[in-house]
Amino acid sequence: MTKSQNSKFNAIVGIDIAKNVHCAGIILPNGKEIKKSFSFHNNKKGFKSLVETVKQDI
Repeated sequence: MTKSQNSKFNAIVGIDIAKNVHCAGIILPNGKEIKKSFSFHNNKKGFKSLVETVKQDI
């Protein structure tokens, strides 16, 4: 399924928080993995990269 096939595309973003670097992954509600674990820093630039990664992958 792609975004163009379903405008109500749902995904789950799981985030493991830490002091300096967080890890996240993206799955579909049925458990299918969209994006393997990736990390981002605990700062404004890091959170912007998280948002951009999510936008690109779902």
